[in-house]
Amino acid sequence: MDWANRFRCRTAAVSFLLAVSFAQCGGFPRQNYVTEALLAYNLLGAAAGAGCVLTGGSTNCPLNISGVVTSLATVGLSMPNGITSDGTYIYVADSGTHRILKVEISTGTVSVVAGSGAAALVNGTGAGAQFSTPRAITTDGTNLYVADTSNHVIRKVVISSGVVTTLAGSGVGAFADGTGAAAQFNFPAGIASDGTNLFVGDTDNHRVRKIVISTGVVSTIAGSGVAGFNDATGNLAQFNFL
Repeated sequence: MDWANRFRCRTAAVSFLLAVSFAQCGGFPRQNYVTEALLAYNLLGAAAGAGCVLTGGSTNCPLNISGVVTSLATVGLSMPNGITSDGTYIYVADSGTHRILKVEISTGTVSVVAGSGAAALVNGTGAGAQFSTPRAITTDGTNLYVADTSNHVIRKVVISSGVVTTLAGSGVGAFADGTGAAAQFNFPAGIASDGTNLFVGDTDNHRVRKIVISTGVVSTIAGSGVAGFNDATGNLAQFNFL
């Protein structure tokens, strides 16, 4: 089975299957992501009477858990690292093509929402915009919010028009709280939303950041900036490449 360019979809575990597929094709840049994906698979597999066996530095994982698994889309994808959905489409942060794609759930049709395919930081519409290794994505149903990882910024994409703007980040890998371009991230690779704010896993800053969607104001919720492990409050807590 070709995992390198295959997008795997399961009703209740889409993100999980992507993690496993990337573990097999080497899509994740950090080994601990691979380990965590395999551990998750082992736990789920054990509960359902299936297992995941490491062989020759790669994985041999027969997917034998309840539910039907199918290939929703196989064309036009290269390193799909993040997904979100509005119920009709799955939106994909496709790191390998530096694009934001959408997959129609009912048909599996893949199309480009935004991105030219070249790695750069350019705001614009549709193919006129550019990303660099986008790795995480979330939606509020109207807009997509993208952790544009190698550009060190958070982007906003209007779903209906494909218009891309930079919500926060200067484009330089560093750390700073602030508003819009005055804020700085360092390889942000995770993003979620509560509808009012965005929460960002600022990977190489070892911090969790918050962005007010309406204003672009960026603040730090937790993390000292030093890689480590410590449960505590605010900047007394420590993370390691979250």
